[in-house]
Amino acid sequence: PGVKALKDLGIVRPLKGFSLTKREIRALSERLGLKTHSKPSNACLATRIAYGERVTREKLEKIEKAERFIRSLGFTQVRVRLQGGSIRIELSPDELPMIFRSEVFERVKDYLNGLSFDYVSIDMNGYKSGNMNKAIKR
Repeated sequence: PGVKALKDLGIVRPLKGFSLTKREIRALSERLGLKTHSKPSNACLATRIAYGERVTREKLEKIEKAERFIRSLGFTQVRVRLQGGSIRIELSPDELPMIFRSEVFERVKDYLNGLSFDYVSIDMNGYKSGNMNKAIKR
């Protein structure tokens, strides 16, 4: 859906025309001294909202705040997926155990409770690109 939306809106993806892979783009970025060369990929926040649900500024801001807070605790790969008023947290599989440390868990719980989500879950399989599509079609 995201690629179709980009086409429909006439959004240009300049690097796509060069047939560069993510690995090649990262290598070129590092060679050019760009500090973003090792930054984890991060798709548009709208991809965190279940297919068919209305995308609103309020939803996007809550997702962004939740992800930013979790990253501030040292997590590098974070996705907060929204479906209705509930969220599912996806973390890099190697960082997943960190969220269960009591001090980290309590801070995340308290912060997310302040954002007023109806229900919060943690994906025990960890982050994998494309997880949202699997969850939506259940």
